[in-house]
Order: sequence, then structure tokens, then C-alpha cells
Amino acid sequence: SARLRSVAGRAEEYGAIADRLTEFLDDKHALEEEVLMRERAETELEKARLEAEQASDAKSSFLANMSHEIRTPMNGVIGMTELLRTTELDEEQLEYVETIQSSGQALLGVINDVLDFSKIEAGRMSLEMIPFDLPAVANETIALFQPLCRSKSLGLTLELSEDLPRLVSGDPVRFRQVLTNLLGNAVKFTREGEIVVSLGLQRTDATRFRVHAAVKDTGIGMEKAVLNRLFEPFGQADSSTSREFGGTGLGLSITRRLVELMGGAISVESEPGVGSTFRFSVEFGIPDLSSPEANTNTECQRSVSSRHVLVVEDNEVNRRVAARMLENLGCKVDLATDGQEAADRVRERDYDLVFMDLQMPGTDGYEGTRLIRELEDEGRPHVPIVALTANALVSDREKCRESGMDDFLAKPIVRSELLRVFGRFNNKKRSRLR
Repeated sequence: SARLRSVAGRAEEYGAIADRLTEFLDDKHALEEEVLMRERAETELEKARLEAEQASDAKSSFLANMSHEIRTPMNGVIGMTELLRTTELDEEQLEYVETIQSSGQALLGVINDVLDFSKIEAGRMSLEMIPFDLPAVANETIALFQPLCRSKSLGLTLELSEDLPRLVSGDPVRFRQVLTNLLGNAVKFTREGEIVVSLGLQRTDATRFRVHAAVKDTGIGMEKAVLNRLFEPFGQADSSTSREFGGTGLGLSITRRLVELMGGAISVESEPGVGSTFRFSVEFGIPDLSSPEANTNTECQRSVSSRHVLVVEDNEVNRRVAARMLENLGCKVDLATDGQEAADRVRERDYDLVFMDLQMPGTDGYEGTRLIRELEDEGRPHVPIVALTANALVSDREKCRESGMDDFLAKPIVRSELLRVFGRFNNKKRSRLR
């Protein structure tokens, strides 16, 4: 009897152990299942991440290629039109040329809006910090809209306060873009009356200028209900606005982001039937007046006439546009059609500047730059190489630096940017891009 009770007790203990072992195995199996599920989830997440990166890269590549394919012929259209305006034209011919030019700029604006919005969404938008003539940039921007304002019988005035600094350090291209977007809207939505652009100094300290600006029109105006969403992507007053006036609905969203990148803010006041006033402020640095970039356009232009430059471009129209623009500035111009021919020419003679297209069949601009830098390693003098590209989406500037180029020009090429480049390299030491 005692033995039976002992056996029964052990059996009960063994049963309890078996139960605990079963529970342990169940827990182990559950844990293994959980580990497997986590591993599968991590694998799926990694797969999804890679697919998202590939999709993003594919989208960026597509937009970059589309940018190149569209902006390359646009460079020819806008460049040739700008050159045509410098010739002797009668009143009717000038009107035709100005219409072509304004239409080309409008198309380029749509392209730029889409590409800039993509860059902003991807967090790839960055700003330059170079010295530039602030009043000159404002005047150049106003001048672009004068023909269209004349055709609509609109007044267009630029008011610059006496305390506005002439030279500032910042990004002239992005500042011009802000003014252009706001002026473009003002002209678009104003049927009669005038547009007034004003710039003044808000405050200054030891390292920065803070500039305030306003663009005031006598256009159709807007209801208060739409003002809150005006700076959002695709935001417009109503659906009829895009049908009547056109536009992507991205311009003001991009403008707001650019103003914020420049350390400022933007606001709007509007009344239906009376007009709108857009106000914004931005910050600029105080430039180093001893730097070569601080030269004025007039000083640059006087020095350009003695420059011997090489233009490397496979597209015949763009080659002619660049060459003629440079010749009109007084340069002596040689031409090459790919990177290898460029290196051969640099081996034969000294150039003050090389303007190098990036995408060319055969030897592209990056390889051509490498070949030229190898010649310098062999004893040839350093020559500044300025990239010319219609690819405005990906990190071209950084890639150009890494390949040994000294500066960067985006197509379509404009006269003021050519002068900026010459101003930068108008010193005997030919300093490299920092």
C-alpha cells in the first residue's frame, strides 16, 4: 500500500513535470513562431523598403531624363530668342520675338515647378551662398515681365529703398525665382491697373541682412476663405481659376518653401475686385567684398572681352547659342563636341574657361573633365571647368564637384549667369570651387 502511494506520488510528480515540459515546449514553439513571424515581417519590410527606394530612384531618374530632354531644346528656343532680340528688328518683329520669349518662359516655368516640387518633397532642395547684386537681380526680374505688362497695358514699377544693400551673400537664382513666381501671378490675375514691387531693408546685424519685399497688384483678388490654403500644394482659389488662367497650383507652395529656406516668411492680403499684396522677408549674409564673385556685372563684362573659352556641347543648336552669347560678350570661342575632343584642345592651348556639357555621346562631361585634370597632373595649367546641364533634378552640383569641375550652370543659360561665372574666375589664381 505504501509502495503504491509512493508510485502514485511519483506519477503525479512526473505528470506535473510533463505538464510543465509541455507548457515549456508550447511556449518554445510559440516563441519560435513569433521569431519566424518577426523575421518574415522584417524581410517584408526590407523588401518593401528596397522596392520603395527603387521606385524613388526610378522616379528621380525619369524626371531627370525628362528634365534633360525638355530643357535641352528649351535652351535653344530661349537662347536664340534672347540673341534675336539683340538684332535690329522692326516693331512687328519685336512683338513676335517677345511673344516667343514669354511663351518659352511660361513653359519653362511649368517644368521648373514640377521639378522643384519633386526636389522639395525629396528634401533635396539646397541654397547657394554667393555674393550678388540684389538691386540688379530685382531689376532683371522686372525686365522679364515688361513686355507682357505692355501688351496688357499694365503699369509695372520697382521701388527700392535707399537703405537697401547692393551686395549681399545668398542664392540669387532662388531669390529671383520667388520674385518671378509672385510677379507671374500678379500679371496673370491683373487685367487693368498696375503692379508695384518694393524692396527694403528690415534690419541688419554683424553677419546678416534681413530684407522685406512686397508684390502688390490691382487684380481680381481673393476671398478670405481661400487664403489659408493658398500656399498648399495644388492650392488655387477655385477649380475655375486653373481653367481660366492656367497654372500647376505649385508655384506658391514652392515660393513659401524657398522663402522659409532663406530664413523668412510669406503672407498675403487680398480683397475681391481690389487686388492682392504678397509680403515676404528673407535673410542674406554680408559678403566678402574682396572675393572675385563680388564684382559687378559691368566690371565682369569689361574683363570678359579678353577671355578665350572652350564650349563643349554635342547639340548643334545649343552649341551655337552658347558660342553666340559668349561672342556677344567679347570672348574668343572654340568648340568641341565631346569630352575627348575637349581634352585634345586643352592639350594644344591654354583656355581661361571651359564650358562642359554633361550628357554627350562617346566621352561625356565627367570623363572629359577627368582627362583634362590628368593633363594638369602632367604639368598643364589648371583651367576652370563649368558644367552645363539640363538635368536640374538630381544632385548635379555635388557630382560636378566630385568629378573635378569648378562651377555649374543650368540650362537655359542666361547672360547674367554667364557674367557671374566670369566674375568668379576673373582672378589670376583661378581658385577652385569650395
